[in-house]
Amino acid sequence: AYWATLQDLGAEWDAAGRPADPDGRGRQIATALAELAGPRGLYARLSTVMAPGTSGGGGRVSGSKNAPKPVR
Repeated sequence: AYWATLQDLGAEWDAAGRPADPDGRGRQIATALAELAGPRGLYARLSTVMAPGTSGGGGRVSGSKNAPKPVR
């Protein structure tokens, strides 16, 4: 019964019951997300140029190690 229902959904749905992607946007998004992950992905490469406590100018970032006191 489930398979017959999927067959009756029409051209706007694929065989798995997902909306069809005629313009390929879903595939483009999946490819972009896949480029972020992995040992050679964009996130992994980002860690090679950024480090905690540094800024682009080479100086230290101002701030505190403690949480601010609540103000009422």
